[in-house]
Amino acid sequence: MGCPPASSPHQQCTPTRQAGDAPSQWMPPCLDDNDIATPTPNRVYNHGPSVPPHMVPTEGMAFPTYDNAYNFYQRYACHAGFDIKKSRTHKAFREVCCTREGKHVSKVTDGDRQRRRPSKKMGCKAFMKLRHNYDGGALSSVVYDVVELQHNHPLTPSPSAVKHMRAHKNRDDTVMQFVDTMQESHVPQSCIMGVLSDLHGGQDNIPFTSRDVENRKVANVRKENANDINKLLEFFNECTLQNPKFYWDAQLDENGVIKNLFWSHASSQVEFADFGDAVTFDTTYKTNIYEMPLAMFVGANHHMQSTLFGCALLRDEKVQSFEWLFNTFNKWHILNRHSDPLNTIFARDAQIEPDMMLCINQTYTPYEFETSWDQFIKSYDLEGCPIMKALYDIREKWVPAFFKKEYCRRMTSTQRSESMNKLVKHKFADHQTALHRFARRMLEVITDRKEKEAAETRACSMSRLYTRAAFRLFEEVLQDSTDFRITQDDNFRNGLKYHHVVDNRVVFLLESMPGEIKDSARFLSLVPQKQFKVIADVDEGVFTCKCKQWEHTGMFCTHMLRAFVHVQVEKIPAVYILKRYTMKAKSNVPFDRRDRETTRPDGVQESYRTNMMMIEAFGVARAACKLKVAFDRAMAVLKGLRSQVEEIPRDSTATVDTNTQDGIAGRVQNAEISREPPSPPPKVKNKRKDP
Repeated sequence: MGCPPASSPHQQCTPTRQAGDAPSQWMPPCLDDNDIATPTPNRVYNHGPSVPPHMVPTEGMAFPTYDNAYNFYQRYACHAGFDIKKSRTHKAFREVCCTREGKHVSKVTDGDRQRRRPSKKMGCKAFMKLRHNYDGGALSSVVYDVVELQHNHPLTPSPSAVKHMRAHKNRDDTVMQFVDTMQESHVPQSCIMGVLSDLHGGQDNIPFTSRDVENRKVANVRKENANDINKLLEFFNECTLQNPKFYWDAQLDENGVIKNLFWSHASSQVEFADFGDAVTFDTTYKTNIYEMPLAMFVGANHHMQSTLFGCALLRDEKVQSFEWLFNTFNKWHILNRHSDPLNTIFARDAQIEPDMMLCINQTYTPYEFETSWDQFIKSYDLEGCPIMKALYDIREKWVPAFFKKEYCRRMTSTQRSESMNKLVKHKFADHQTALHRFARRMLEVITDRKEKEAAETRACSMSRLYTRAAFRLFEEVLQDSTDFRITQDDNFRNGLKYHHVVDNRVVFLLESMPGEIKDSARFLSLVPQKQFKVIADVDEGVFTCKCKQWEHTGMFCTHMLRAFVHVQVEKIPAVYILKRYTMKAKSNVPFDRRDRETTRPDGVQESYRTNMMMIEAFGVARAACKLKVAFDRAMAVLKGLRSQVEEIPRDSTATVDTNTQDGIAGRVQNAEISREPPSPPPKVKNKRKDP
């Protein structure tokens, strides 16, 4: 194998060959002897030729203020490639030196050192001394009295090295506010750095590091967590000023610490008035720094979209906490509470779980459930199982067959609440969110829901009756109704075939077509009857189905629609069209639906102003960044315009008094509330993970 040619003798470093050694192979280049020699102690380093002469500080330079003098030296240090720090300070002078000045004195032995971080100090003598000149007691000028430019270490003027130096981290307020906004919106760190790279024309041009962005997030979180309760009460007072219908309540313990908290915005109360006929409730974790379970009251609007009625933060999930809110049961809670012992039973036979779900979900009357459950228990020898007995004893609280007549709007489980929980935790809050920030985020959740509702309302603008989502469901049920047939019989009334008559009302017996239910043999063994009776008073337009789906959900079942087709109903009776599924579901309320004031005293929306100014500002930025002359002109105009705008007094609007606690008087349950705000709940040190 041939060796690549070497450009210099020292680049071809071949070990000495001994007798019997294999032929030498090519090796990577080695260092020169001068590269590994100990540096000369008196060697000095100066800035390179890339630093313009007019940027080099010299003795005798005068500046009107200390900031001007410091900024000039800081710009020179940035171009030269070394870090600076403020050293000695006196009324008559100040000193600014290189960060490598002085000698490191270790305060611990090497064996006890927890963090091995080398010291930067190496006795560098580069520094600058500023002398203060006074005229009549007032500072007249700042002069460079002594300037030492020589260093005893190499300088690193590259942008990638300079941005790691503390004095040269250019954290522009506008850019950092933009970073804060992205972090508050849960934008990942890699995406933030990608956006900053595009804004600065490459990652090397970003004047700070990725670690700086992470540290800023930690600092902001620490700052937000301070005075959390004061900020929460301030936000609640702001909401009350924006809309007096905003309601909140809190429960304190004997030490004045917040135990439970509930709030509901005005728009949520309107939604509850329109769609509060069925509500689901569930709790979730990891949404705030106190690990307080979040309880949400969730419903569905006329577009079948989830809507939020109210929020509660509870100290725990004990009975006392739920009694403050409410006490109830539902099917998912009961089955989930017994999930571990049930899984042990399900592991015995793979068919136990589906057969149990069949008894629960495919029975329509208490009698059918009792019969099917008894046969299910006997089939798998579960007569002595305590878990099954416990579930059976409270069957009236969770088995759908016992509350089929109760209206629940297609919400018999917490699935809708679980989807809302997922939305909150994945887009708006996490375990590091403070209470006041969490309350603001929940308002963003409501705004997000309203945006989706507005989009769907516009899509349904041509609908005459049902919303688009409700009509799609009606259409699916109508198609499924073709799977049923009216059983043959010789009874006729007014030309219509029927099975028999009850109280002068005809009874239609519907039978499913073959193939409607999978594994029909097993289904028939557990649920013997799969025929459905539809009792109809055709003249009065009254129809009742045995499955009770309309009474239970407000939507038609396949059996009732099949009966409509059979009796040739030309127009569905209005009594069967619930207003909540139509385009007229929204009602007029005597108060404002809006949670936040979006208009100014002159009647122009604030969002409109912001949008118009951003369009113009981005247009100026795109045009000015192409030429330096245009850039300088635009920057001068923008700075002058900003100073002029900031001097304009704000609109006279109500302000929030955060120093008084009158806002919580009479709102907080418990005996006497002191003038001090309530204390925050204790933080959980060992945060548990969601399963």
